[in-house]
Amino acid sequence: MVKGTASSSTFSAPAKASQPAAKATTKPAAKSAKPKSKKLKLRIRVGSTEPTFFVCKTTTTMLKIKKAFCTSKGFELGTTRFVFDGDDLGDDETPGDLDMDDYEQIDCIVGVPE
Repeated sequence: MVKGTASSSTFSAPAKASQPAAKATTKPAAKSAKPKSKKLKLRIRVGSTEPTFFVCKTTTTMLKIKKAFCTSKGFELGTTRFVFDGDDLGDDETPGDLDMDDYEQIDCIVGVPE
């Protein structure tokens, strides 16, 4: 009886294993269609003050980051300017567009009219 039970269980196990294998091959194809966005930790500094750190995705627009920073510090968005590597940041740009890495610094200049 033990031999009959062992042989019947070995025949049923491969049948179960073959079904999930078919599903596993279809899932990676669906995931590869989406562009990957990783998370970054950016620091935004006003003058010589301590930086404020923000965690965002590489696909997050600078407008969203600017609004979050101004809200947290109590600034009006229209009176600030954000600079990265000497260039003003556009609202539609993303950290991915600018090839930003972790802990990149964005300078915020307050009191500048648009």
